[in-house]
Amino acid sequence: MTTIIWTTGIYSLAAVAEIAGCFAIWTWLRANGSVFWLIPGLVCLVLFAFLLTRADVAFAGRAYAAYGGIYEHSPWVAERLFDAGLSAHDADSTNLARRMAEIVDAAGYDKQMALLCAHPELAGKLAIAGSLTAESTAEQASAKLYQCNAEEFAAFQYLNDLYSKKFGHPFIIAVRGLDRSTILAAFGKRVAHSAETEFATAL
Repeated sequence: MTTIIWTTGIYSLAAVAEIAGCFAIWTWLRANGSVFWLIPGLVCLVLFAFLLTRADVAFAGRAYAAYGGIYEHSPWVAERLFDAGLSAHDADSTNLARRMAEIVDAAGYDKQMALLCAHPELAGKLAIAGSLTAESTAEQASAKLYQCNAEEFAAFQYLNDLYSKKFGHPFIIAVRGLDRSTILAAFGKRVAHSAETEFATAL
């Protein structure tokens, strides 16, 4: 009973921290708020991640599945991890990431393609409409994709369309630490890949 109460409290606090963090980032990006909104936003999101690590390991898989932020709109990965069973070793984020990657690798083509298709386009329609998840919003903001000039925006739209028509899923790249020119260069290079090569690269 004590474990259940503790875990419920942790989840509740984590939910509040996640909502507060997302609201702060949204205020900065969409409501023309001061850049200082990023400070409480990032603090809350770090607190959110930290609180999840405080949950009892037996409940950790459900926590990750419930928040669904590890794999974009694909909580089935965390659900399968939980169903397979967790141990104290899974408190190590590296081990947890490895196990989840193995689940994706073993999931089969249809599930893998659905996971890729769950990702948003870079500087795409969802970003323009402000409909990205908090994680995707923060990641795209880190590369300042919302500051695209007209030429860069047109290039992203052209490549998004060309790429999705050729491969059937969005272009996926870890944009943190990259600038727009680097992302566009990688985009242009990868659209020339074969379907098999690009599927494996995106996954």
